Amino acid sequence: MDKESELIQRFVPVTIHSKKLISHLGKEMQSAIFEMIEASKYANNIFLEQVSHDGVGAIEKVEKELQESKKSGNETQQKLLERRLHLLHLFAGPYGKPDGVNFLPGETGTIPPEAGFYPKGTTKEDIDKYVAAHPERKEDILAIDTVVERDGENDFKAIKFSERYERWVTPLCNHLDKAAEILRITEPEFSHFIEARSHALRTNTNLYDTDIEWMRLPSKCPVDLVIGPIETYEDQIEGMKGSYQSIVFVRADNEMQKLEEFKKLMNKMERNIPLKEEYLREKRVDGPLAGASSSASSGSSEPETRIELYNVVYLGGDAAAPTYVVAHNLPNDERITSRFGNRNQFYLNILQTKAEKILVPISNVVIGEAFRKYVSYDGFFMHVLMHELSHTLGPSFVRNDGVTTIKSALQDLYSTIEECKADVLSSIFAKCIVDGRLYRSDGCKEGEGEAKKEENSKERQKLITEEELKSIHVTSLASMFRSIRFGHESAHAKGCIIQLNWLIAHGAAKPGPSGFEVDFAKCDEAFWLLGKELLEIKVEGDRDRAERLLKEYGTDLPDYAQHYLDLLRPLPIDLAVSFDLD
Repeated sequence: MDKESELIQRFVPVTIHSKKLISHLGKEMQSAIFEMIEASKYANNIFLEQVSHDGVGAIEKVEKELQESKKSGNETQQKLLERRLHLLHLFAGPYGKPDGVNFLPGETGTIPPEAGFYPKGTTKEDIDKYVAAHPERKEDILAIDTVVERDGENDFKAIKFSERYERWVTPLCNHLDKAAEILRITEPEFSHFIEARSHALRTNTNLYDTDIEWMRLPSKCPVDLVIGPIETYEDQIEGMKGSYQSIVFVRADNEMQKLEEFKKLMNKMERNIPLKEEYLREKRVDGPLAGASSSASSGSSEPETRIELYNVVYLGGDAAAPTYVVAHNLPNDERITSRFGNRNQFYLNILQTKAEKILVPISNVVIGEAFRKYVSYDGFFMHVLMHELSHTLGPSFVRNDGVTTIKSALQDLYSTIEECKADVLSSIFAKCIVDGRLYRSDGCKEGEGEAKKEENSKERQKLITEEELKSIHVTSLASMFRSIRFGHESAHAKGCIIQLNWLIAHGAAKPGPSGFEVDFAKCDEAFWLLGKELLEIKVEGDRDRAERLLKEYGTDLPDYAQHYLDLLRPLPIDLAVSFDLD
């Protein structure tokens, strides 16, 4: 088996029947969706240039070789090059996962930390030293939507995304403008957002304003769009540069009533996280879910948590390569979330497929036989749900000063600490629900206390049971191995390595004769202690302490854990999704 075939086997081929998903919508909306999909394809091209300096060049080279092999009639070489080209698109460049090594013939390098955002060979020390000496340029150099280039031998300059990627941004925005025009009458608010977002991407201005407008979109619209520079995981230098992505999705209103109950608990959960009282604050209102009017859409400035279920019609850019995103908590800008809250979006068709095709096979290898019964799609969904909700928990600013963002304090370590925090607090969240800490009879009239307690007890049992909590714990343990396989440079993988090592050190996860076993009581205690550590790092903006945590828990795994990870090598890492648009 050639190297290309071996790498392709790391992905499970899956087809999303996009046209079927939108068949219930009117012709105008369907036409607009296809324009959004065309725009999304250009997001793929931009992301390729952002991941590394040699991604686009590698694809163009293989495409040329493929054309030459077709002309020569060499079918064996043609099939090899087709596989190689397929891999370049799956990995968004020549660096395979999970090892990050260049898989092209004759190449041995690993994915560079500067990605395509900074000049080749640039280090964090280079950028930090430069912005310290040129504070007037710091904002542009560290902006989410600029590329940094050399300007002479010892100088740097910031190039706007709209300028650097103009050949892709222009057609992307042209398709967005067409979609906006189609929906101008039938969906005026959504149309206005698409048009404003297009203008912001085309001119490199007002991304902040369009994020606010996106938060204010009415929940009645059956379709949504996320497009532009969103996540900063690929920037291993400063953790500030946004990678282009695009997601087009349609609403799926499954089990919304149950999810509304989770949202009602957010303020109480905020008061139950392992952090000093002085840093706790109620920062959201119990606004309505998708399907009802919201404070964000009505213009209120009160922060609100929105929970929304969707099916993905198309994924592009950073949302699709090399792993497909299953959920989002957006916007990422603390200035917006502190005023308007967050939209927590879950992509059910991707979640269900990953649980079946990726997570369950992993659990059959790494989880002890007696504990495998706890691994389920429901456990996976609940873990992901509370992970995304937990992104909103805790402070956004250092010591809640409203000025210094935690992201700016932790810099390149922020994403790892934040992803780890969301995972850990999701387990604490579930435990608090089961224990009843989020259900209190405070405020009951005299004589109503016992009745209220009984009502709360019944509600608590319906939301998450003890058995479901066990499912969440074991499923999340299996999912840690899933995420670690993304590659150690991934923020999600690093966060999961920290968790796994922490659980092992505290006796909560231990190897058994057929895989890892879980001590549920120790698991709850370990998560509480790790949550406390992570939240204190965040609220103090303590990058040194974060670095120490990563050094002690976030690098290597014990030999027996690494053994189980090695056993997973024959299993696929993620999905290879094709979209049926015909």
